[in-house]
Amino acid sequence: MFRIKSDKPLNKSVAEEIEYVSDRLDKVRMLFDMETEDERIEAIIYEEKALSLRLDLLLRKAKEDKEITPLYPCPPPFSS
Repeated sequence: MFRIKSDKPLNKSVAEEIEYVSDRLDKVRMLFDMETEDERIEAIIYEEKALSLRLDLLLRKAKEDKEITPLYPCPPPFSS
């Protein structure tokens, strides 16, 4: 998912947590597609938001600490 620019190893706990949160986020998104009850859909939306925020925080921390970069190119922003 990410490449480390420096020779220093990425903090294992941060890397493991990034992997865990990413996997959990994928599973929550699959759950959203399958769920039909309004209350559960709302709970899934809140969980997805919390996981997204956590992943953003972890990625920022990893980038600051070890200068990681995505292995895939980011798409260009939408043009108006």
